[in-house]
Parts: sequence; structure tokens; C-alpha cells
Amino acid sequence: MNHLDTAIRVAGVDDHPIVLTGLQALGAQSDGRLDVIVTATSAADLWAELETVQVDVALVDLMLGGELVGPGIIEELTRRGIGAVVYTAEIRPLPVRRAMAAGALGLVLKNDPVPVIVDTLTTVAGGEPAVGSELARVLVADEGLVVQLSAREVEVLGLLHRGVPRKAVGRLLDPPAADATVATYLRRAVQKYRAAGRRVDIVNDAVHEAQREGWFD
Repeated sequence: MNHLDTAIRVAGVDDHPIVLTGLQALGAQSDGRLDVIVTATSAADLWAELETVQVDVALVDLMLGGELVGPGIIEELTRRGIGAVVYTAEIRPLPVRRAMAAGALGLVLKNDPVPVIVDTLTTVAGGEPAVGSELARVLVADEGLVVQLSAREVEVLGLLHRGVPRKAVGRLLDPPAADATVATYLRRAVQKYRAAGRRVDIVNDAVHEAQREGWFD
């Protein structure tokens, strides 16, 4: 546990060195409240560092090497009793929500002001949840940002997103489905987006909306 007279020990995980350099400056900008003692560009680097040092809280980018690995890192940090704060430029709601579901207690965006980041880390290090800017709050809580698609609807849209011809989608499903069934899934997805007020006129529009929300990560 932290004591009021002890700096909070912070780890930062991001695959951009310039971001890590900025994180290392947080200590000086936090009036001594934070001490960034670990920076890592990958999950493997983070676990190696944590073999020899202890931290109270970790800032974790969602995307490392172009892959959505943040939620997995956060789940392991949570298992180890280390508070996790999502630190990202990602504004698609589903990847953010997956990270929160994995156990993250906090969320800050990379363009949030330094005082907001410092306050969020301080709160999470104390075991309490915290979210930075209003946009971050919306990403976590606004149900209107995400249309609730079924697993099969996501599977069908995802295959189209990967460039699979519509006539081939049915046989690639697990289990396979008839073309008429695929058409039903697509029609339902389009209807859901329209009901949510999205401008979805054709199936490709629904594919775009699903990608924008982060369904395919």
C-alpha cells in the first residue's frame, strides 16, 4: 500500500519511445506524487521488469505492435494486484470497454492534460476507479455508442470486412449457413444500425460502422 509521504510507483507500457519519454517526465510534473520507475514497449519487457521491481499502478496502451494486447496485459496486472489505467488514443468504444472488462480501474486518453493523468493514477493507486476527460467517460459509459450485434452478425460482417465475397460467407461460418441465412444476419445488422440513428443504407455501411465501433479487433 502507498503512504501519503511516498511517491506512487508507476509503470508505463507503450510501443512508441517518444510516449514513454513523456511518461517519464510525469514524476517531475506531479509535484513528487508519481515516480515512473518502469517503462516497457511490450508485455514481455514489462513482465521482465516486474521481476525485480514493484509498482503500484500501470499505464497501459491498448495497441502494441498493431495488435489489441492491452486487455490481456491488464488482466495479468489485475491478477498481480497492480492497478491498471488504460492510456490510449483509441476512441473506438469496444476496445476500450474490453480493457475495462479485463480489470482496468482507470482510463485516460493521450491528449488528456497532465493533471488529469496524475489525478487518475493517484486515485487508481488507492484502489478506486477513475476516468479522465469527458470523452473518456463517454467511451466507457455511453451505451448509444455501440450497437449490440449478435455473435453471428459480427462473424458475417467480419468476413465481409476481410474481403470475403458475400456468396462465400455462408460456407466459412462455423457452423456453415445457407446464403439466405447470411442475408438475414446482414439485414438484421443493417436494421439495428438504422434503429440507432446511423446512416446505413447498404451492407457495406454496416461493415464500416461495425469496424468503427471495434467489433473486429
